[in-house]
Amino acid sequence: MRRLNATLLFVFSIIYLTAQVPKKILVEHFTNTNCSICASKNPSFFSNLNKQTNTLYLSIHPSAPYASCLLSKQNKVDNDARTNYYDVYGATPIVVINGQEVLGSISTSTIFTPHLGATSPVSIRIEQSKYGNDSMVAKVVIKNQVTHSLDNVSLFVALAEDTVKYKGTNGEPEHFNVMRKSLSQSIGDAIILSKKAGDSTVVTYWSAANSIWNFSRIFTVAALQDIKTKSIIQSEAVSPQVNNLPTDANEINEDLHPVVYPNPVRDLLSIKHFLSNQSQEAIIVNTLGHTFGILNFNNDTYTADVSSLKPGHYYIKINTKKGVHVIQFIKI
Repeated sequence: MRRLNATLLFVFSIIYLTAQVPKKILVEHFTNTNCSICASKNPSFFSNLNKQTNTLYLSIHPSAPYASCLLSKQNKVDNDARTNYYDVYGATPIVVINGQEVLGSISTSTIFTPHLGATSPVSIRIEQSKYGNDSMVAKVVIKNQVTHSLDNVSLFVALAEDTVKYKGTNGEPEHFNVMRKSLSQSIGDAIILSKKAGDSTVVTYWSAANSIWNFSRIFTVAALQDIKTKSIIQSEAVSPQVNNLPTDANEINEDLHPVVYPNPVRDLLSIKHFLSNQSQEAIIVNTLGHTFGILNFNNDTYTADVSSLKPGHYYIKINTKKGVHVIQFIKI
């Protein structure tokens, strides 16, 4: 019996390591607080959305056709860039589900039918750390559930506010999961994934808080997309209440998530490591492991001139007391 149990455990382990996982459904809703058509169509859309399971929702407020929309003006560049990415700029409301524009009515359950039961070879985990009301770090961990051949992929990461109370000219008093800032490029950051089952790719972002946000309501959403087709491979979001900030004082002093920004970068790359009074070493390498620079710094933020690097993917390896952190960045 003991041998049989061991055999079953081995079989279950193989099945677990080779099973794809459910693909979450990311709904991107392009709407506007001054759009009367939005006010008439959105209630039935939300009723439809609320009946679905395994869905994530993000609202985006482009400047067309109503440039005076407050939520659009508060984040015009990112809102318009994400709208243009899908080539849907100029009209609202428009719904995009897992990278595909919905044509026709947005209030029927059939708009979700093509996406039900879909699976993905990767899972996404988000570790979100808020530093008081000052700033936050979002670490996105993409784990291979099976060996895959995914190539030409991008990672879109944004901050959203779960509820914004504001009445525009269309009379809608509340707005949900409002995109407040793109941490990645609005089209996503091109990344290179490991292909082997069990491996993980980690990308970390940092953002200062903004006075126009209710920071307690801010959360992170991430989507891995196919660059050519724009289809969503996997997506994830966390609650605004999630805070992976270590509570132990020694851990806070010794090791928090290092980040690099801006990412992608053209000239000056900032490295922020949230450490105090510790000499740090960071090494810049390319995807082949060739070293392009060794940086030594004492302050919690260091700025490196990477203007001489050729465009492409690079990694910062930062040595800390608890080991080596590897963060990918893109030189453009």
